[in-house]
Amino acid sequence: MNPETLVELLHGQPFKPFAIHISDGRTSEVRHPGFANVSRDHIYVGVPGTQEGVSERFHLVSLRNITSISPLPATPA
Repeated sequence: MNPETLVELLHGQPFKPFAIHISDGRTSEVRHPGFANVSRDHIYVGVPGTQEGVSERFHLVSLRNITSISPLPATPA
């Protein structure tokens, strides 16, 4: 996966939530663009905590281990 594809997904208007499927079988969900950050080789995906707008922890995913990306249903506001 190249970083440009992920940046395009994160900056799409309107934002559409998506799931990142990883070669080891795990999945990371990106439900808000503010909870993800792309670098040259990785994406950091925040896991929302109990306090709104604050991540409980982050998943670090190597771009070379991403096997696919799929859309997620939008959550109601």
